[in-house]
Amino acid sequence: MDDLTSRLFDRALPRALDLPERIWLRLTSPSGMRLLAPLLGLLLVYLGWRLWRAAGRGPLGRAARWWGVALVLAVFGAGLVYGAAAPPADPDVRAVQREQADSLLHHTPLPAPLAAAGAVAVAGAGLAAAWRWRVSHLRPADAAALGVAWRGAARRARWPLALGGVLLLGAGMAAGAALFVAGSAPSSRTPPSSSPARRRPRFPSRGPSAPRGRPCGWARLPA
Repeated sequence: MDDLTSRLFDRALPRALDLPERIWLRLTSPSGMRLLAPLLGLLLVYLGWRLWRAAGRGPLGRAARWWGVALVLAVFGAGLVYGAAAPPADPDVRAVQREQADSLLHHTPLPAPLAAAGAVAVAGAGLAAAWRWRVSHLRPADAAALGVAWRGAARRARWPLALGGVLLLGAGMAAGAALFVAGSAPSSRTPPSSSPARRRPRFPSRGPSAPRGRPCGWARLPA
C-alpha cells in the first residue's frame, strides 16, 4: 500500500502540477488564440456594456463615462494632427516634401517634438471646449449633484493619491540613486592596448628545409 501511494505521488503529482502550465501554453499559442479571439471579444463587449450601464446610475459615473469617450476621441484626433504635421519616416519622402514646399498643396513638415506638442495642445483644447459645452447643457439639479459627487470623490481619494505620490517619488529617488551608483562604479574592463595587434599570417611560412617548388622531371632520372 505504501509502495502504491509513493508511486501515485511520484507520477501523478508532477503531472498535476504541470497541467496549468500546459493549459496556459496551449491557450497562448497562435492556434489557441485564433480560437479564443472571438470569445474574448464577446466577453470584452459584454463587460464594457455592463460597466456602461453601471456608470449611468450616478452623476459621477455619467461624467466618467463621458470623459472616457472624449479621451478616446481626443487621442484619435491628436494622432491625426501629429500624422499631418510631423515629418514622414522615409527620408526620400521628406526630401520630396522639402522640394515641393513652395506649392499650395504641400507644406514644410514641422519637427517631431513640435508636432507632438501641437497635437497634445489641440486635443486638450478640444476636451476643454467639449466639457464646457456639456456642463452648460446640464440641468441645474444635475450640475449640483455632479458637484457634490465630485467633492466627495476628491475627499475620499485624497489620502490614496498622496500615498501613491509618495511611493512614486520614493521609487524614482531609489532608481536615480541606483543609476548614479552604477555610473560612478569603476569599470572592471581593462582598457585596450595602444599598440596594434600583430596580424597572424594566413598561411604557415615555409621553413628553410622545405622545397620551394616541384622538382623537374630530369632531376628524378638516374645518373
